[in-house]
Amino acid sequence: MPNETANSTDPVKKPHSWDKAVSAAYLRLLGNSQEASARSAGISPRSLVSWETCSWWPQAKQEAKERWLNDLVAKARVSIEAGVQDDPNLALKILERLDLDLRPPKERMDVSVEGGVLAVPQGIEEEDWGDYLRRQRMFTATGERGGNGKRGGNGRGGA
Repeated sequence: MPNETANSTDPVKKPHSWDKAVSAAYLRLLGNSQEASARSAGISPRSLVSWETCSWWPQAKQEAKERWLNDLVAKARVSIEAGVQDDPNLALKILERLDLDLRPPKERMDVSVEGGVLAVPQGIEEEDWGDYLRRQRMFTATGERGGNGKRGGNGRGGA
């Protein structure tokens, strides 16, 4: 049981049965009402209302959250194990996430100017990169495709 001392401003002392407080906090975490949580935890609704104003209540909530997460992880592992046995593609996806050596290569290049890294998309030669960027800027500025950098983009200098 965490820290036995309660704050002197608490309306009630920490309960002798810490598990009841954690159970009530667990039920509240799951979205149950104060009354339903209190009845299920074996305490009066009035006690739970008082407990929720105490300085030790966040400790009970934190312990309930940890228990809930541990239960959730255990259930997820069981579910994943069953799913992997039935679906080899799921098994591969899980392995790719867990083992860096099994991850597939990136299919697209990241293009980022703000991060300081600028990657040239496949199919564009580096010397054509400046023209490519100018065309892209022209397209976003005018809403038209600018094949030659001029409005109209027909390559003949006219509209």
